[in-house]
Amino acid sequence: MKSLLLFFTRAFILAALALYPGLSFAQCLQDKSTTAQDFVSRFYDWYLKKDANIDTVLAQKSECLDPKLVQLMKEERKRWGCEEPPYLDFDPFIHSQDMDNGASIKVRKVSQKEGQTLVDITLKLFKGHDSGPDIQVVLNRNSGWRIANLIYQNTMKDEKKDLLGILRYLEKEKSPCPASSTKKAK
Repeated sequence: MKSLLLFFTRAFILAALALYPGLSFAQCLQDKSTTAQDFVSRFYDWYLKKDANIDTVLAQKSECLDPKLVQLMKEERKRWGCEEPPYLDFDPFIHSQDMDNGASIKVRKVSQKEGQTLVDITLKLFKGHDSGPDIQVVLNRNSGWRIANLIYQNTMKDEKKDLLGILRYLEKEKSPCPASSTKKAK
């Protein structure tokens, strides 16, 4: 009888995880005591250790992102197969194209502005470099912390300075990708 109860308990847990995949990623489903700093640190620790990218986040941690950001990122990924821009040609979570296995995060400051929480971070993407991109992670708190935007602190004068702005620009500039201009898999 005991083994039968254990079997049904395990079956129930597996069924719940299959029906609601977000349960398997408890790092993003925080309790009310999780601080903004802890949330951002955990997200980036996971991201850097996993050597993740946009597709990894959308597949495994989309519940960590604001739904509007998820929608715009998915639209952008559809355009990525085109040979010609416009498409995002860098990793928006690290504001770079590359990193090595020694990448790390340093949270510098947490502040509030217009109902949002701002977490300033510096990424160290390569061994032997003291610093890297400075990013301000904009968080909303709707039933838990969600990344709503990424603001890039050290950008060129004419560059877009935030991920939502870049994605909206690309959305506005989008054009259908002709079959002849599709990238070839490498």
